[in-house]
Amino acid sequence: MFPDFPDGKRYNTFVGYYRRIYGERLQKLVIDAGFTCPNRDGKVGRGGCSFCDNAAFHPGYSVPGKSIADQIDEGISFHRVRYRNTRHYLAYFQSYSNTYAPLERLVELYSEALSHPSVVGIVIGTRPDCVDEEKLDWLASLKDGRALPGWRREGFGKPVVKIEYGIESCYDRTLERVGRGHDVAAAVKAVEEGKKVVVLQKEPIADSQGNCASAIVKSGSTPGGLASWKNMCIATNAWRSDPRLIDAYIENSEEAMRFLCEKGGVEGKLGDKNEKTGVEVYQSSDTVF
Repeated sequence: MFPDFPDGKRYNTFVGYYRRIYGERLQKLVIDAGFTCPNRDGKVGRGGCSFCDNAAFHPGYSVPGKSIADQIDEGISFHRVRYRNTRHYLAYFQSYSNTYAPLERLVELYSEALSHPSVVGIVIGTRPDCVDEEKLDWLASLKDGRALPGWRREGFGKPVVKIEYGIESCYDRTLERVGRGHDVAAAVKAVEEGKKVVVLQKEPIADSQGNCASAIVKSGSTPGGLASWKNMCIATNAWRSDPRLIDAYIENSEEAMRFLCEKGGVEGKLGDKNEKTGVEVYQSSDTVF
């Protein structure tokens, strides 16, 4: 079983994680700052990774061409319908590769988001091959309060700064299969260098066999549900059709979740156990280093 956490969950939510640190909920606001990706513009490839569909996670308020300030204001209005008591927000630069620009442009965009009175930090989604020492040094200075020395918010003497690397897999064969455009070595280098900031690594420790953004929870699933899930994998994924690999994923995935709960937090969960399928799934397993 998973360890118990102070908010009564079996997993370490980021809502609880932030509340324990800052005494309040911090809500992400998705920002589209007009970035592209080296796997789309031709630098390393075109068309993007096989799984990439940015439109799938775009809220209505976050669209290209709209100012960052307008996206933040509309995002706050959007989330206040559900989270009425939230006071502070994180600007989440999510679409495509949000460090894929010269540092001067990044400073301009991140500073604009942090100038909003309700924003207390930024979360930057990017690829491991889109960071370098210069950018990470500036982000470290932002996190330490040196880059914006006059910046203050109630309860926050310096901005919250986090980098979210889309590592996708810790296996070169999987990265090649999905057309990622970089290898595991690039991810390792980025994570090591990124420790000067705070890194969110989207990848469990188990070989996910292509389902690396989620984790099956065996102890919370029914035998029939797991059997049906395996059959679905065999039917829909020819390259993942070896039952031994699927069994290994089921076993190792829960161990990966235990590791994640000890090391960091789980950002999202796909509901409780689905009574129709009998399978319990955690999604967006982000390890905080």
